[in-house]
Amino acid sequence: SSNTIYYFQLDIIDSSGNKTKSTIQSFDTKVPVTPKYTFTDLGPGQASALNNRDQVVGQRDSHATLWTNGTTTDLTVFNLDGGSERSSIVTDINDKGQMVGFGFYHYGDPDIGGRIGYSAVFWDQNGAVSLNTLGSNVRINNDGKIIAFGGPYGGRATFFPSATSTGIDLQYALHADINNGGIVAGSSNYIPGGLGVFVGDPSLGSLTHFFSGTIRTEITMNDNNDVLTDLGLYHYDGTNMTLVGNISGNVLNSAGENINSTTLWYGSYNNQSSIDLNSLMPVGYTLQGATDINNNGDIVGDVLAPDASVHAFLLKKQKNNWNIVSVLVFNNKQAKPVAIPL
Repeated sequence: SSNTIYYFQLDIIDSSGNKTKSTIQSFDTKVPVTPKYTFTDLGPGQASALNNRDQVVGQRDSHATLWTNGTTTDLTVFNLDGGSERSSIVTDINDKGQMVGFGFYHYGDPDIGGRIGYSAVFWDQNGAVSLNTLGSNVRINNDGKIIAFGGPYGGRATFFPSATSTGIDLQYALHADINNGGIVAGSSNYIPGGLGVFVGDPSLGSLTHFFSGTIRTEITMNDNNDVLTDLGLYHYDGTNMTLVGNISGNVLNSAGENINSTTLWYGSYNNQSSIDLNSLMPVGYTLQGATDINNNGDIVGDVLAPDASVHAFLLKKQKNNWNIVSVLVFNNKQAKPVAIPL
C-alpha cells in the first residue's frame, strides 16, 4: 500500500563460508502525474467561484447566478433596502451552499439627489440579506463567517461573524481572503503605521502586520494557512509568516495546486509542474480566464464559445492522478524505481 515500508534480512555466504548480513528495504510511494480534466460548458455567463460540491456562482446577463447539477438559477434581488438593482454578482459560495456577493443599486432618483452604490449581499435557501456595507468583492467560509472589502468609494474590509451579525471594521482595504479556520489574510493601503499584509483571526482581536511599507497584491490563502502573495507563498503559524516557496498564481487550494487566469501549477511547492489551461479547451472554445480552483482540483472560469458569446465553464479533475512508485533499497543503495500507473 502507499507509503508502506517493508524490511527483509538476507544472509549472504561467499565461497569461503563467510556470512554477511544484508538489509533489503522496499517501499511504495505516491507521485503526481499530469492531471486530466473533463470540460463542461455551463452556458452563457461568467463564473466567479465554486465550492467543493462543484456548485458554481457568478453572473449571467448582469444578474447574480448559481449553476448546480445542470440547473441555472437567477438570484437577482430587484429591491434590497430600498434600492433598485442595476446589476449583481455572486463572488463566493461555501460547502453549505451559502453565497455572498454584491449588487449595484440605485437609491432614490439619481436625477434629484439619489445615489448609486454597491451593497454586499448574502444568499441562502431563505433568500437574500443585505450586509449593510460597501463591497466590490466578498468571501465566505464554511462556518458562515464573511469578509467584505474593497468598496468602490473607499470602503474598508468588514468582518461579519455571521450574516446576521454586526460588521466589525478591520480598517483595511484592497485584497483579502478568509479560510475555513476563520483566518483572514489581505493587503492594505490603510494600515496604521504603514502599508503591507495583515493576517490573523479577527474574532480574537487585532491582526498581525507583515511586509510593511509596500502594498502587496493578489492575496489568497488556503485552509492550511498558506498565504500566497506577490512575494511568494508563506505559511502563517499563528504568529509568524515563513516563506514556503516562490510560486505564482491568483488562487490557491489546500491540495498543493494554484492557478492564474491561464495556468495551473501542481506538485511540490519547491518543484512545481504547470499546465497551460488553453490546452484543456475543446475545439471551438477560447479561454478567457480561470477564476477559481477548489480543494478537489476542479477549476471554473470563462470561455468564448463557438457562437462568440461568453460562457462559464467547469473543468472537473479526474480521479487517480497518481502513480504508485515501488522503490527497492539494498544495503542503503536505491535501485531504479518502478512506476505502476493507477
